[in-house]
Amino acid sequence: MAANISIDNDDSIFVSSTNNYTSQNPQTITTTLQQDLSSSGLVDATFISIDSDNSIFVSSTNNYTSQNPQPIITTLQHDSSSLDSMKLKNDIGHYVKDRLTLSDEVRYLLLTQHFVPGEKFKWPFVERNINNTIERRFLRPNHLSNNKPWLVYSPSKAGLYCLPCVLFAKPTGNNQLGCFVLSPCQEYSRLLGADGLISRHKTNNYHKDSIINTERFISVYEGKCDGVDDLLLNKQKIEKIENRKRLIPIIKTIILCGQNNISLRGHRDDGDLSMESIVHGEGNFRSLLRFRIDAGDSTLASHLSAASKAATYISKTTQNELIEICGNFIREHIINEIKHAKFFTVIGDETTDVSNIEQFTFCLRYVFEDKVQEKFISFLPAEDRTGEGLARLILEELTNLGLDPNFMVGQAYDGCSAMSGQFNGTQITAMRVTGRQTYRSNAPAQTPEDYYRINLFIPMLDHFIVSLSNRFTAHKWMAYKVSVLIPSMIEKKSFNDLKESITFYEAYLPSPSSIQEEFQLYQRKWLNEAPADRPNNAIDAYIKCNGIFFPNIKVLLQIYATLPVTTATGERSFSTLKLVKSYLRSTMSESRLNGLAM
Repeated sequence: MAANISIDNDDSIFVSSTNNYTSQNPQTITTTLQQDLSSSGLVDATFISIDSDNSIFVSSTNNYTSQNPQPIITTLQHDSSSLDSMKLKNDIGHYVKDRLTLSDEVRYLLLTQHFVPGEKFKWPFVERNINNTIERRFLRPNHLSNNKPWLVYSPSKAGLYCLPCVLFAKPTGNNQLGCFVLSPCQEYSRLLGADGLISRHKTNNYHKDSIINTERFISVYEGKCDGVDDLLLNKQKIEKIENRKRLIPIIKTIILCGQNNISLRGHRDDGDLSMESIVHGEGNFRSLLRFRIDAGDSTLASHLSAASKAATYISKTTQNELIEICGNFIREHIINEIKHAKFFTVIGDETTDVSNIEQFTFCLRYVFEDKVQEKFISFLPAEDRTGEGLARLILEELTNLGLDPNFMVGQAYDGCSAMSGQFNGTQITAMRVTGRQTYRSNAPAQTPEDYYRINLFIPMLDHFIVSLSNRFTAHKWMAYKVSVLIPSMIEKKSFNDLKESITFYEAYLPSPSSIQEEFQLYQRKWLNEAPADRPNNAIDAYIKCNGIFFPNIKVLLQIYATLPVTTATGERSFSTLKLVKSYLRSTMSESRLNGLAM
C-alpha cells in the first residue's frame, strides 16, 4: 500500500490511500486500514472515519480520547448520518430530484440566497497519483466567483451544480442532462481550460436557455416585467377593454331610449348599419346609432365598420340581452337597499295592456339612508285575477327577489279591484241597511233640494264612509297609532296609546320588555325641546331618533315611515307601460318590457 500519512497538532493521523484502498468500498477500507495500523504499532486501537474521496481520518482511542479530532477537509461525499446534520434550506442538492415541481418561492430563494462557502469553509479536493506521488486538486473560491452566479456548491452532495440548469433545464436534441444538472461535478482537476467541464457545459443549448429563463423568472417574480401568464392575461384585459369600449355607445343608446320611453325597434331593423342606407323605418335605436357616428363617435364607427356581421351587437337579440342586463342590475341594486333597510311595503295595482294581458305592477316602499324610497320592480302578468291568485303572485315574486315576506309591514292595493274584492257585497249591504236606499233611482222628494240631498249628497257620504272603512282596517289603525311617537304629537299622548301597536309589531322589536322606560325617556327628551324644533312627520322623527338609546322606537318609526300613503308609484308605472308597449309593439316580451320599464 502506498499511503500519505500526516500527524496534526492534536496527534490525529490523516491517511490518504493511494493504491490498495481506492477501488474498495468504504467499509472494506476501514477494516483493512484498522488492521494495518494495529499491526504496525502506530496505535493500539483506532477510531477510523472514511469519506468517499478515500481520505481516512484516524485517531487513537487510547492515547487521544481526550482530544477533539478535527477533520481536515470537506470531502466529496458524506455518509448518511452526516447528511442529516448538514441539511440546509438553500442547498441546491436537496432539490435536484424534484427540481421541475418546485414552487416559485423555493426557486426564488435558491436563486437569490443559495449556499455560499464562508471564510472558514474547508474547500474539498481530489487526489491524483502521479508516479507514486499524490497530488491534490482543490476546489477554489475563484472557480465559483469567475462563473457567478450560475455555478454553486452543494454541501449535501459535495459537488458543483449549475443552478439555472437544475431549476429550468430540459433536454434538447442530443444535449442530454448530466453533470452539473442531475449529478454533481466532483472532478475539480478538469474544471478549467478550453476543453474543461465548465467550458463544455456553457456551450449546451439548454444552459443558454436556462440562463435566459432564470433572468426572466427573477424579473417576473420581483414585478419588474410580466410573465407569460401575465402577458396572456394582459392581452385578455386589453381585449376586454376594447370590447367594452365598443359596447359603451350601444348601451348608452339603449339606456337613452329606455329612460325617455322611446321605442327601439322599427319596421326594418336588421342587417348592417350603413350610413348610405336609404331604407326607412329602421327604428329609433339604429337611427340614434347613425346619429352618434355622424356626430363623431369614432369608436362606434370603427366597430361597425370592422366587426363581422355576427358581432355588431345591434341585433334585436343583443338588444334584449343588454336591456335585461340593465334591468337586472338596477333591480339588484334596489333589492340590496331593501335588504339593508329590512322592512318594506308592497304597492300593487293592475291594468290591461294593449295586448289584452292583465298586468300587475309590483312596487316596493322602504326607508334607506334616511329617505323614503318607492321603486318600481316589475310588471307581472296576472293569469289568476282573484285576490288569492294575486296574493300568490306577490309572494312568489318576493321569493324570487330573495326578500323575506315576514318583513313586509304594509300593503297598498288602491284601485286593484280584485284585491279589494273581499269588501264587495259588504259595501252594498252596509249602504242598504241604513234605510236610505241610496241605489233607488225613484227616491221620493218633495222639493229639488230634497231630491239632490237624497239622491246625490247622502249616497256620496255613504260611499265615502264605506271607502274609509275599507281602507282603515284593524291592523291599519294599529299602525296609525304609531303616530304617537311623532314628537309634535307626543305631548298629548301616553304609553297606553302605543300599547296595541307594540303588541302588533312586537316580533320586530329588539327589546320589547324595555319599551315603556324607553318611551318615557323619549317623551321627556322632546318635551324639553321647543315645539318649533319637534319633527312633525315620520321620516324626520326617524332621522332624529338615536337608535342607540331608543332602539325600539327607532324600529317603530322606520315601520311607520315605510307604510304606504298612496299608490301613485303604481299608477305612474302604467303611464310607462302605455308608452313602452304601444299598439305598434304589442308583441313585446315580458323580459324586454320589464327591462325598459326599469
